[in-house]
Amino acid sequence: MWELKILIEQKGGHVFESLIDHEACSWKIDTFLKSTGVVIAKGSAFEFDRAASISMGCTWVNPVGLRGWCHLIVEEFTPQGATSPKKKNKVGAFLTDKPKLPRIVAVPPAATAEIVDDIPF
Repeated sequence: MWELKILIEQKGGHVFESLIDHEACSWKIDTFLKSTGVVIAKGSAFEFDRAASISMGCTWVNPVGLRGWCHLIVEEFTPQGATSPKKKNKVGAFLTDKPKLPRIVAVPPAATAEIVDDIPF
């Protein structure tokens, strides 16, 4: 499993997203990569870990600094043991039909904000 901390550029803040490295979940990793402009040939192996990519002889995809678009939603949930619900931002979908954005070199400081929108990350 790959845990992503996605920084939100337009309104500040961040969201966490999990990408599960399993055949049944490969569509989500594929959509994430497409939303950031990374092109991997169908059926080609890749790794997010550089050492693993070298060991396996496959393509290394460095996720740090990738930029793309996603649709954020606000999810309401009640934590275990809590009596009142809380809200958190969540990736509803990675968007592949938006303009591709160049990789970011410097990561801006994160702020917190409630966001519901199609936004770049």
